[in-house]
Amino acid sequence: MNRMAVLLRKDLKDILKSRITYSYLILPLFLSFAYVASASGLMNSLTQEGVSTAILAEAAQSTIDGIFRSLPLIVMMLTCSVLASYAVVLDKTKRILESLLATPLSLREVWVAKSLAVTIPSAVIGIVMSFIMVIIVNFIAFIPHVGFVFPGPVALATGIILVPVVTYFVVSIVTCLQLIMTNPRLASLVFSLLFLAVFFTTALTQVGLNVNLSLIYLGLVVVLLVINYFIARLLTKERIVMSSKTM
Repeated sequence: MNRMAVLLRKDLKDILKSRITYSYLILPLFLSFAYVASASGLMNSLTQEGVSTAILAEAAQSTIDGIFRSLPLIVMMLTCSVLASYAVVLDKTKRILESLLATPLSLREVWVAKSLAVTIPSAVIGIVMSFIMVIIVNFIAFIPHVGFVFPGPVALATGIILVPVVTYFVVSIVTCLQLIMTNPRLASLVFSLLFLAVFFTTALTQVGLNVNLSLIYLGLVVVLLVINYFIARLLTKERIVMSSKTM
């Protein structure tokens, strides 16, 4: 575990030195226009209809919960799509992977450390930006009508725990493929496909289907865990070395 922590710290330092990492801090500023406009329109529409404060509060709570269930996933996945190239591809081009294979680190430790190095900063950015978005939407749309609305316990657990776990398992699949494939672009394509699959699966709640989004995330965790179990069998030193030599 200590050996894996050393590799994890090294990859995290490399990622945090990248300007691209910090460029994603402005992403929610663009997303905020859609969230704020939607929340403000909802409040104005309900106010014009003369509904009670209780209904306004319920609508505001539902909106905030929806933001905290969906926004972390969007930010984390978009951030991971860029950061994933730093954990493996650069090590391959610099011939660092061969040196790692000669250390006491096991293949699983290398795999987990590199997956965590991508997931951790992405999760931090996603969660922090989601809280910022909640504050912005509250001050502009909800405080004038019902006061400050905080995400509910289930929404918090979903955004802080379930979404990062889903993200980690997606990243670990892509990291494994990056380690054994000669063409990293194919692994990036797999990441895009997995992101779209996860996104459209969670979008089921937006098309009128009465499905709890938190349960969907739990189901995704199970499915992705099974995929990781089977794909781990492909991870061998021979495949990693051969894929690195052809780059």
